[in-house]
Amino acid sequence: MRPRGMRLSVLIVLLAALAAGCGDADTPATQPDGPCLGDLPVLRSIKADLDGNGTDEDVQLTGPRGECGAALRVVADRSFALVLAGGYDPVPDSLRDLGVGHGDSHVFLLRSDHPRGGFEVRLFAITPGRVDELTIDGKPVIPFLAADAPTEHVSADCTRHGFTVTEAVAHQPVGIVAAWDVYRTAYEVDGNYLTRGDRTEVADNVLEDELPAKYPDVVENRLFPGC
Repeated sequence: MRPRGMRLSVLIVLLAALAAGCGDADTPATQPDGPCLGDLPVLRSIKADLDGNGTDEDVQLTGPRGECGAALRVVADRSFALVLAGGYDPVPDSLRDLGVGHGDSHVFLLRSDHPRGGFEVRLFAITPGRVDELTIDGKPVIPFLAADAPTEHVSADCTRHGFTVTEAVAHQPVGIVAAWDVYRTAYEVDGNYLTRGDRTEVADNVLEDELPAKYPDVVENRLFPGC
């Protein structure tokens, strides 16, 4: 049995494919003409063949309107959407299909920028009839990355059925000269679920001035450039 704790429980999945009252208890349903699936402002729309039938569906980032927050919506024969957490304001042009996943899943990316610098990336798995944010212990896989005073650097790239995340974190204990430890973690996406592999140490005690030359992707926070 796959662990269900890795789904973001604070977000509401709206399934237009189900009638109200049907489905799992933790999956509230709505009618196809529900207010948060109707006439909402479309900020960006990209096409993807989500069910492998050779026909593309529209994957849309919609803006908030009234009581409806921003949403990641799929427009198909049976439309469905994930209403994003209140206050989450992704950059429209950041919506990307990473082209990875196992089985019938597709992983999409959204990025939000902080007005004082820095950004946060969130990942979402879409399967026919369902959208979920991919999280670990209820938190985004990739942490918020500050621009002014970074406490860690992160890069990520795709694998056949998921992705890897490489982190440079401050070496402990802190020495006279600043140094970093580098770790890599593999993740696999199966349907709407995320499995975390082992966290492996890649390098230990890399000096501050050596880190950019040895790990430029990590220092520059390059996320999924090869996807």
